[in-house]
Amino acid sequence: MTGLDLSLQNIIMNKEKFIILITAVNKAGVLNKILSLCRRRRYSLQSVTAGPTEKANIYNITLVLFENKNRVDQIVNQINKIIEVISTNAFIPKDVIDKELILIILKNKKSTDKILKNNEHDINVRVLKKINNNFILEIIGEGTEVDHALSLLSKKDIVKLVRSGSVAIKL
Repeated sequence: MTGLDLSLQNIIMNKEKFIILITAVNKAGVLNKILSLCRRRRYSLQSVTAGPTEKANIYNITLVLFENKNRVDQIVNQINKIIEVISTNAFIPKDVIDKELILIILKNKKSTDKILKNNEHDINVRVLKKINNNFILEIIGEGTEVDHALSLLSKKDIVKLVRSGSVAIKL
């Protein structure tokens, strides 16, 4: 299922995209506590990213999910009860700046040119390497923009694809 198929399915089910930003103390097991809570409550996370901040031993965790507002409010309240969590806030995409990284290996120059020439959105596309007839590209942009770029390709164009998940910062 592509990202666009997933978005359409969630719209049909009256779910919105939410980005939950969590600031927590970097201790063993904190991320596991958060993800276990999501599993127990049957939240389907689209992506999870975690990394250090400018402060020692403080991490930011970004969760992206499609859910209704009431359930998102519940998960925010539950995450805030975890002792190591400093703050948890849920946002809709327009209230944050979010970016995602994709590394993709494409079969040939023709498929590579599809992405490079049809770059209408605010995404950064860069050819990292050419190995034999394959091209390795780096794509950075907002999730929906990246999904659009990928929709230009057919499955047979793609040799391999990996996505980082979103990282976000409050405006």
